[in-house]
Amino acid sequence: MNRETLKGSEQPHFRAMTEADLATILELEAGCHPDPWTMDMLQTSLQQGHHCRVMELDGVTMGHAVLQVVAGDAELLDLCIGAGFRGQGWGRLFLRQLITEASEAGASHLFLEVRASNEPAIQVYSGEGFHQVGRRPRYYVLPEGREDALVMARYIGDGSLAL
Repeated sequence: MNRETLKGSEQPHFRAMTEADLATILELEAGCHPDPWTMDMLQTSLQQGHHCRVMELDGVTMGHAVLQVVAGDAELLDLCIGAGFRGQGWGRLFLRQLITEASEAGASHLFLEVRASNEPAIQVYSGEGFHQVGRRPRYYVLPEGREDALVMARYIGDGSLAL
């Protein structure tokens, strides 16, 4: 199912992730990341009270995210959009929702890491006001070795794009 199929539908809605979602989330993870999150990682995030969210439309899970807010800062730990929904603006819509949620939770900055080769994601993040603030060498595990992570951040305290 993609945006064309969903054209006549409502906008997606965002809700808290539950244990009942985890089997579907694990399938999405396997299609999103070379080194996907595990059941234990997702359960730990739920137990620790992270902002674990699902984006769905007409009962179809389109994506999920894990956001951590601590001491006035937020970190987007995981954002995954299902393969059939990528490249259609759904990730950007979800990111905007997460920015709003982080701001409402009292965060003044939102940080994230992204694979240095993930140009589509970098373009989305840059287009939403994120700037590269660092680099973590050999951060991501890939089948063919390791890859650097770009650390990106955005000031969200008053809606400004300044860091």
